[in-house]
Amino acid sequence: MMRLIVLTNLLLVCMAITAQAENRWALVIGISDYKNIDPLENGSIDAQRVAEKLRSIGYKTTEASTAENTTRDEIIKLWSSFKKGIYEGDEIVIYYSGHGLDIGGANFLVPSDSPPEDEVKDRKELDLHLIPFRRFMDDLAGLDVGIQVWIIDACRQDPYSDGGKPFARTGGLSPGDGGSHKFVIYSANYGQIAADTLGEHEAGKKLGSPFTRTFLALFDEWKTQNIVDFARFLRSKVLELQLEQFPIYEDGVGKLEGWCFVECADKPPPKKALNESEISITLNAIFDSITGPADHVKNNAVYLGKRSATEYCEKKPAGGNAYPFGCAFLKRLVEDTGESDRPILLNDGKIVAGVKTNIRALLPTWLGKQPIYECVVAKLQPGESTTVSVVQPYETAQDIYYWGLVDGIPKPKCIE
Repeated sequence: MMRLIVLTNLLLVCMAITAQAENRWALVIGISDYKNIDPLENGSIDAQRVAEKLRSIGYKTTEASTAENTTRDEIIKLWSSFKKGIYEGDEIVIYYSGHGLDIGGANFLVPSDSPPEDEVKDRKELDLHLIPFRRFMDDLAGLDVGIQVWIIDACRQDPYSDGGKPFARTGGLSPGDGGSHKFVIYSANYGQIAADTLGEHEAGKKLGSPFTRTFLALFDEWKTQNIVDFARFLRSKVLELQLEQFPIYEDGVGKLEGWCFVECADKPPPKKALNESEISITLNAIFDSITGPADHVKNNAVYLGKRSATEYCEKKPAGGNAYPFGCAFLKRLVEDTGESDRPILLNDGKIVAGVKTNIRALLPTWLGKQPIYECVVAKLQPGESTTVSVVQPYETAQDIYYWGLVDGIPKPKCIE
């Protein structure tokens, strides 16, 4: 069984200026036992384990993980009760594991009592049985909470296909509204499907979804680290499972402001140096994961530099047309990639432009030795930063060129 990534394992973090809030609350919902549509293997067990982990570090945690307390009415009642205890500046973590749908660009939680397909006549009727995630997010924004952290593992196949005409978009969720003071991590890219298990051999074993079990395995080591760093490292570990899903996040917190599940530590956890086998993933695997099956799922791209520029970039270390993000960064890319032309993952991909730099709609298409560039969707001025997690080298007879996939919600509109 697969999960539909609605804000799948959506780690959404909303944060205020204050460094620490007075109270930390958690709402954890997991659904496996759907009454009328395909059940799931791990939704409930994922929620139970996440709730236990959050309680262990002091979060005031409310949990719902049975078929009886995860109906639409019960979830709405639970939410109303949960909100009553929240005050301005409080920090909120919300975890959801279960079916999720994208309908018309809006993401919906699918309660346990959602109707069977043959009883749903049209999309408007289906809307009456689901719960929009945006409703919860707007409620918390209205309460002026200090931070929202959403961890939503909801990546399933669309259970409502209407004879081949799906009411919901097949293949996952759409981009959410990260916004200021929010951070969203998805267990797979927009429109992708994320795994509920690692395969049929796990049937009945209740091991947890690959994303959530990885999150929990890393949690104790990373709970004192910046949420941005945690999300990036979590993604790298999920990718090692060689699934066709690429966890992404929407960052409204920012590394400089920072937020941790508990008080942040002064130093990051020790990490061994990555070798080529750990940071390199085959071209087809990673780009299938990044782009997913949906035609509209795209990632903006930015030119990072060419290999030969390392021979002279130290004369102008801040940046140039052949190495727009500086000499030191280009040398790091060359060292990390070696002679490989395969995509690599960056552990710390925040980069600062040294010269004016275009962000393009997509990676270039190469016809022989010549690249065909996509349109420009944004421009970085000197001193402005962006974040890339995946670097793709392109090797020609003359040089090796490096392009990066830009994190966050893709910008769809061409400006030139």
